[in-house]
Amino acid sequence: MPSAAITTLREARGDLPLLPKRSWRAVMRFTLLAALAVGLGFVALGWAVTRQHDLCFRVLGWQITQTLSTRYLACAMTLFPEDWDRDGVPDGAEFFWGSSVTDAHDHPGLDAALTDRYYEILFCGERKRLHWRVNALNDTVPVARGFRLKFTADDPVLLRSGSKGEPITGPITVTVDEWGGFAIDVLADVPDREQRLQIDNADTGEMVREMCITVVGYPQPSVRPHLLPPNTDATPPELRHELAPDKPILRWKHPGTPLDGYVAEAARDEAGAEWKAFRWCGPEATECRAAHTAASLFGQPDGPLKWRVVPFRNTLP
Repeated sequence: MPSAAITTLREARGDLPLLPKRSWRAVMRFTLLAALAVGLGFVALGWAVTRQHDLCFRVLGWQITQTLSTRYLACAMTLFPEDWDRDGVPDGAEFFWGSSVTDAHDHPGLDAALTDRYYEILFCGERKRLHWRVNALNDTVPVARGFRLKFTADDPVLLRSGSKGEPITGPITVTVDEWGGFAIDVLADVPDREQRLQIDNADTGEMVREMCITVVGYPQPSVRPHLLPPNTDATPPELRHELAPDKPILRWKHPGTPLDGYVAEAARDEAGAEWKAFRWCGPEATECRAAHTAASLFGQPDGPLKWRVVPFRNTLP
């Protein structure tokens, strides 16, 4: 059989490469360079959108930039969820934000807050569980798994979880869950003052947040307020200046006994619903604005609420 025919047959059977070795090397180099270029471009775009560079907003628009930023961070934190320096921020997020994964004091800002507001009102002697959430200042970034926080207070108001003993000033250390949530119990027995809480990174000592809790006196029987309806097109002109656009004004009569103030509370309009304090007023007050909604008080969609006003005294009857 002629040699040309044999060569053609061997190529068809796969016995010979279709390209010379030098050509295969060139193809491999080109493929690797192309993959490297795509990878570098992917990382560069991630850096740009997560840092929200002005050029991204001009070229991609605000919505696409925000969407890409969220997806890049989610991908990076899935690939690199560890927290090497124990600063609370996953290494994947620090990579795209440009902070150090080995320096615990170089990281995006952290914030801790009550899950439904930034403050709390307690009656004297009331034990309450406060639910908190801690996250990076970018809401799409949760804290790293196993992140620990240390609570201290100026006065003994902190209770260890499940404790039946007396409150302490701390420290009390808590470990946040995978969503950044945790809870701590408080009990204050000194009325008419603010109690300062300090929240630190338990591993580095770096302060995350300070927060004050307002402690009022001892509760008295509650008063049902009269509600002025929200401002609508049908509201008489002489009343429009004193009505909030979408929240009522609470008005009540003084119960006729010595008082030191009032606490306004709201609850969802259903049996056994939890009451939450949202404002306290002085003893001469007879009205206050309902400046909160069901979503801001309870973390749920808006819905019907019920209201009450609780008088308090700073001394026991």
